[in-house]
This record gives sequence, structure tokens and C-alpha cells, in this order.
Amino acid sequence: MSTEKQTAANRLNAKRSTGPNTPAGKARSARNALQTGIYAESLILPGEKLEDLRALITEYYVFHTPLTPIARAAVDNLIRAEWLSRRLARIDTALLVDEIRSWSGPCTTSMAFAGCESSLNQVQRRITAIDNLYHRNLKVYRTLQPDPEIEPAPESDARETDTPAALEQSPQDPSEPALSTAQTVETKNETPEMASFLKITPTSAHGHPADFEDCPNCRNLGYRSPRCQYEQKMAS
Repeated sequence: MSTEKQTAANRLNAKRSTGPNTPAGKARSARNALQTGIYAESLILPGEKLEDLRALITEYYVFHTPLTPIARAAVDNLIRAEWLSRRLARIDTALLVDEIRSWSGPCTTSMAFAGCESSLNQVQRRITAIDNLYHRNLKVYRTLQPDPEIEPAPESDARETDTPAALEQSPQDPSEPALSTAQTVETKNETPEMASFLKITPTSAHGHPADFEDCPNCRNLGYRSPRCQYEQKMAS
């Protein structure tokens, strides 16, 4: 029968033992009452080790920690898919090894592949189907119960207008010329007038332009010609 001192000590210890405090610790503690539904012995083939499968089960349950029967079923399917994928990888290699050994003479890997291509394609189809099963169940599990170890990326606040320190402008030195961020507008010379449109300029007394370059005839000659049609018209 416990004494009064023992009873008091037990009560004191009970107050100090409050269980896990963090969400990850509580999730790991919750899995103690929810065990896997996999019968490990039923998934073992000759040449496979039961210890490897049990280690795989423990690894998945320590990481995912399912809290509901539906989440547990999804994790069990992940374990089965992973175990079968490892088996099919070994079968894929074994097919090539058996094909190489069946040849009486030298046999390359490409020759062995051609000899058992049909069987390898069947294995690949199984691998693809199991891979789809794995990712389907992983999506279901993460919908029901996100992994506590995977923290969502922080969302950026669109209202923040803080300028990075590297972009902050330092005070302008009065001795230095001010820098402007305004773009300079390049000015272009006026478009020269086309030859078919004569520029209006003062003319001489007899009607010929004062500057021979303004006359379409004399401009091509390079001098004021007395045979210019303007000269001839005024003379007549």
C-alpha cells in the first residue's frame, strides 16, 4: 500500500507530465492509437526480407502520422506502392541478367534487351500504373491531412511598400551634377522638302528665284542658267 509521501509524489509528477506541446509532437503522439492495416508477412516473396518492409512501414508512419482511418488507408497504399516499385525494379534487372546468361556466346546489353523487350515492356507498364497509384494516394492524404513537417511558404503581403536598402538613394552632394531619371527626347531636323514642291523664296525682278538652288532646273546644273525655262519665259 502506498504511503502518503508516495501519493503526494505521484500527484506532483502527474502535474508536471502534460504530454507533447508542439503540433508535430501531438501528431506523433496521436498515431500511437492508430496502427497500420498492412499485414507485412503477406507482402513478402522468397528472397525479400521482412525487416526491410517493416523498416519501410515505420519510416512512412513516423513521417506522415495519419490521424484518421482514411488517412491511414492512404499511407498504407503509399507503402504498398513503394514496396512493389522496389520489387519491379529488381525484376527489370533480373530479366536482363537471365537473358544474358541464356546466350551461349557473347551477349551485349542491347542484345539482351531485344531478346526480352516484351517482358520489359510489361514490367514498365506495371511500374507506371503503380507510380500513378502512389501519387494519387499522396494527393488524397495531403488533402485530408497535410504533413506537419512541411511548412507552407510564407505569402507575400502586397501592401508592403518597403524599399530595399540597396535601392535607397543617398543624399545628393551639392558639388555633383544632379542626375535625372527623365528620358531625353532626341530632336530631329525638319524633313527636307521634296523636289516636286518648290520652297517659297524671294524672287528676282524677272521672276527667277534669287537662289539658284531653289530652282528645280538650275539646282541640278549647279549654277543659274540663262537657258532656264523661267528665264526664257520672262524674256519672252
